Amino acid sequence: MVRLYRPDRNPLRRPSDRGEAAVVAVLVSLALLSLWPAVWIASAMYDSEVQAEAAAPPGRELVVIRFASDQWRSPDGAVVTGRSLTRPADPADAVRQVWIDRLHQIAPRPRDPEELALAAAVTGLGTALTATGLLAVVYMWARSFLDRRRLTRWDADWLTADRRWRRPRQT
Repeated sequence: MVRLYRPDRNPLRRPSDRGEAAVVAVLVSLALLSLWPAVWIASAMYDSEVQAEAAAPPGRELVVIRFASDQWRSPDGAVVTGRSLTRPADPADAVRQVWIDRLHQIAPRPRDPEELALAAAVTGLGTALTATGLLAVVYMWARSFLDRRRLTRWDADWLTADRRWRRPRQT
């Protein structure tokens, strides 16, 4: 494939082939350049997630709570009213592990640094793949355009050859 797109002085190489090689060179360069924004986006996402985790209210702790209704007892014995986490299939004395904050309300669990790094990496990879996919669509459009021009040129050349090589009609 590299041989198809490398520049050379082959007299059989059509101008549309050279144009396609130039399009491929530009698109590959753009795909490589799209890695920088993808890394930047992943880094910015990781930093913002780490800051959001650091800004979360302190004092979250993992506790085991027995849910019987929309009220439960916190580890220090206080009765807390809040959103029930029971499901219809759960027994009446279902036990769950939840994170609670200082006010004994259910809080989101803290995210591990590995989890944040994985989310940022997936975002960066998705950004790079999206950019590469868009560039692939541009390549397919350019290739289709150049193929139509090649076929039009081919038809014109065959028409000229047909006129030149045809035997005159004998009467």
